[in-house]
Amino acid sequence: MSAKTHGEKLLRYLDGSLPDKETEELNDSLLADPDLKREFSRLLLQQVHLFDIGQSQKASPRRDRRRESNSLPTIVGLPSSWHWQPYLLAAAAAVAILLTLSTVEFSSTTPRVEAFVGSDITLRRDTAVIPIKASLALKPGDILTTGKTNRLILTYRRENTRLIIGSRSSIAILPSNSGKQFKLLEGRVEAVVAHQPKAKPMLWLSAATRATIVGTEFSLTASNNTARLDVLEGLVDFESLATGQLLRVNSSRYAEVAPGVPFELRDMSNGYGSVLRETWLGIENVHIRNLTQSSKFPGNPDFRDYPATLSALTNWPGSSGVRLRAFLRVPTTGRYRFWITGADAAELRLGSNELPESAELIASLNQNASGEWERFPWQKSAAIQFVAGRKYYLEALFKQGLPGAEERAGVVWQPPGAAREQIPSRFFSPFDLSIEKGSR
Repeated sequence: MSAKTHGEKLLRYLDGSLPDKETEELNDSLLADPDLKREFSRLLLQQVHLFDIGQSQKASPRRDRRRESNSLPTIVGLPSSWHWQPYLLAAAAAVAILLTLSTVEFSSTTPRVEAFVGSDITLRRDTAVIPIKASLALKPGDILTTGKTNRLILTYRRENTRLIIGSRSSIAILPSNSGKQFKLLEGRVEAVVAHQPKAKPMLWLSAATRATIVGTEFSLTASNNTARLDVLEGLVDFESLATGQLLRVNSSRYAEVAPGVPFELRDMSNGYGSVLRETWLGIENVHIRNLTQSSKFPGNPDFRDYPATLSALTNWPGSSGVRLRAFLRVPTTGRYRFWITGADAAELRLGSNELPESAELIASLNQNASGEWERFPWQKSAAIQFVAGRKYYLEALFKQGLPGAEERAGVVWQPPGAAREQIPSRFFSPFDLSIEKGSR
């Protein structure tokens, strides 16, 4: 595609007349060709300079008639109408700078597939079935359906909005000129939604409810004429379509629509700032494999609780094992290190996204180092790059052989430019067991 064609497309993008498909093509071309990106930014800045010259000539009462008889030169790749549209040129200059310094991405009201687990995922587009693949751009009218053990993540290019579609779920992307709109046909979706324009909020419909989101972290579960909304952080307007009643659901609260259930706000027992902790008793020996190979693991722990710290039990009994699971969100983009300690054995896994299947071992322990963070080098992870605003799956396993250990089994981190510290609870939320329903 020529620079001229790109120039024409950018002009149409700036005045809002470029269709979504051509916007995606323009973005992909610029991302794929660094030389074209640099040349494009050079042409834009040159055009801005020429516009300044033209304006100064127009403002001067004693301009040279020879200059007056000549029109401003035309730059290949940019329409001549740009000379007389300063608001477009200002925008073009900003885009040119972005193109030079970083990767620019044009926004869209439809998401893309970032990652997925399993192959039993169906994308129906009109009458066709489209194979799922990473970076696939979705369109209004698409219907996504996941199987028993499948999940996928949808993202947007220019904002930190992430949608996690659970197993045995089906969503439809609705056509809309007033924001991102979806229908949850069945199953479950979790989302971290960046701030949306008030006039164009994100909208999630189900058979029984309507949820309006400006910016928050939530999960929505629906089936036939029932639905439940859990809000970890932020504020969501939740409406019962049958009665028209509207609830404003805020942080660490939920509401549900179901026959015989009052439509009211309720407090979550496992809200933001807590960790899912599961404990198994009667597991002999001291190795992690003794826990993970037990017939009780993973589905039948002896008890579950939601502490506000990434640590195992106080004075926990012998012949036991503990698993901690949470979603981590870092305060700033940068490189972080992690440490794990425990009485006998421990393993720390971290995901590259929200999916448990993306987790990899980053630190471990197979000797007693209770309360010590530097006793063995493998207790410490490498420096790991994180992006602020994104969620990452975190899992820690601990195995205790002998009774009587104090609460000295846990996980700490070191943020960029800071000292090692306990991870503040405001940076994590608990793993939701309903994500795994139907996957075992």
